[in-house]
Amino acid sequence: MTTRLGLIVNPTSGKNTGSLIGTRALTLLRAAGVDILDLSAADARSAMEQGRAAIGSGRIDRLVVAGGDGMVHLGANLCAGTGVPLGVVAAGTGNDIARELGLPVRDAEEAVERILAGRTRTVDLARHTTAEGEHRWFAGVLAAGFDAVVNERANRWRWPRGPMRYNLAVLRELPVFRPIPYVLELDGRRMETDDSVVVLGEDVHRLKGGTNGATRGLAERFPDRILGTPISENAFTGLAGGIALDGRFTPVIEFMYADFMWVAADQLFNQIGKARHMFGGDDDVPVVLRSKVAMGTGYGSQHSMDPAGVMVTAPGWRIVAPSSPRDYVGLFNSALRCKDPVVVLEHVDLYTATGDAPVDDLDYCLPVGRAAVRRKGNGLTILTYLAMTRYVLDAVETTGSDAEVIDLRWLDRASIDWDTIGESIKKTNNVLIAEQGAVGTSYGGWLADEIQRRFFDWLDAPIERVTGGEASPSISKVLERAAIARSEEVAAALEQLAGG
Repeated sequence: MTTRLGLIVNPTSGKNTGSLIGTRALTLLRAAGVDILDLSAADARSAMEQGRAAIGSGRIDRLVVAGGDGMVHLGANLCAGTGVPLGVVAAGTGNDIARELGLPVRDAEEAVERILAGRTRTVDLARHTTAEGEHRWFAGVLAAGFDAVVNERANRWRWPRGPMRYNLAVLRELPVFRPIPYVLELDGRRMETDDSVVVLGEDVHRLKGGTNGATRGLAERFPDRILGTPISENAFTGLAGGIALDGRFTPVIEFMYADFMWVAADQLFNQIGKARHMFGGDDDVPVVLRSKVAMGTGYGSQHSMDPAGVMVTAPGWRIVAPSSPRDYVGLFNSALRCKDPVVVLEHVDLYTATGDAPVDDLDYCLPVGRAAVRRKGNGLTILTYLAMTRYVLDAVETTGSDAEVIDLRWLDRASIDWDTIGESIKKTNNVLIAEQGAVGTSYGGWLADEIQRRFFDWLDAPIERVTGGEASPSISKVLERAAIARSEEVAAALEQLAGG
């Protein structure tokens, strides 16, 4: 059967050698008796339109492009999903795709010889979907960062010509560059990828992913973005603050234990927390601090603090406190997208917890400032967070209390969900705040003060609180248990309230 081949040549590729190589390829193909439809045009858009029309109408059953990587991408977009094979006559400057595929470069004779042989192979393409829903296919590198922005700017300029135009575009973009986030879909799995994220912390690059395995495997996959640090929280926290203010990267800090925030207090509270305010709100400070709460593990007084009560008094920081695997994914993703500094509290009880999780959408986000009602009730509003949520639910179930349990999720002044809290208080007219940590630095003290200011007229009784003891937890398991609150302490409080 006679076949017809479509040919598109970019005459300006390879510093204008594309015309010579493309013409040579055309001559050789015709000399071999190939029926050719020349689809070359004055610009890429016109060539794309002509190519689509020819493939759609069945006028060609093969396509050959002559030019650089841009022409390969044009051909890939025309042929993807159509069953029409694509041949390449590499005539560009770099010809990266041709080199990667082992195709001849700037050699019309050999390229035509391979095309005439008719051997084909299947290659994977990446599909880019724009905000408008338009699909574009890529056979090589999908530029989504600095290079893409520079190229876009340089392509809009008519002057100067040559490499100097690109160099000037680089200089123009450097002061204002921000990485472009992009979405990947690989074999049906959607992954939102941000290559601006860097991780800093002690042992995050070893010990199978730090002390709890949270960064397992990342050092091997992203060696330039996982930064193991010395035991110097103040130093690497300050470094993270500077990285965030520079604007090109989003640093994620890991503190082995929340208690170590005191070592980095100046950077956390006096610098990072205040930076956005001091610069008039114009500069983003996208720092994420992962901070472990290790109550109940026997690590002692210097490794067991719940920092929520201290952090909430520091302006500028947002605080998230997940109580389940699903919430952890959703809240952490939201923290990564936030332009304010965010501390993510991680209770050790949750590291081994099982439960529902967004395994099919690991880019799942929970909205900022949205609490979760974990149990409906009419007699009492219980406000809690982190691992204490489970203990509260157990206590309510055990005592049979008619309590509404609200998992706060967002704890800071700017993000806390007053709408959900207020709606519940106006229904129950009673409040119990439950947390595990020591009473002196408790989060509930601040929260109780805010509630009585906002909802005083709706309260039928003083706000009740369940907290740990006055002393911090000790290494002794007996003394540690005496210092923290769990289900038993909540149940005791509920029975006392029920008894009047």
